[in-house]
Amino acid sequence: MESIYERDGYQLIEGAISQADLQPLRNDINEQITLHARELVNQGKATDLYLDLPFGKRLVALHQEAPLTKRSWPTTAFNPSLYPLINHPAIIDAVEALVGPNITFVDYLVRP
Repeated sequence: MESIYERDGYQLIEGAISQADLQPLRNDINEQITLHARELVNQGKATDLYLDLPFGKRLVALHQEAPLTKRSWPTTAFNPSLYPLINHPAIIDAVEALVGPNITFVDYLVRP
């Protein structure tokens, strides 16, 4: 029987990482969204920073007003808060189960 990973190329493991472990990265991404929103407001492309919206809805609301033209984050989004998640025991265990124990993370990308 074909696994989800073999069929779809990814595996979703719900609840593997706690909200507390995710919060530092969420804070950093939220800061990047705020900087991006301020840039769009200053350019007259948006009228609101959408600070009142929850994390998961801010970027969507912002780009409903100012269509998204970038596909990836600037390198400033690659910050120390992402590294602990890449090396989180739940992630390492899941990846090892799929591809074996010799895992090396050379680079990582964050995309909205």
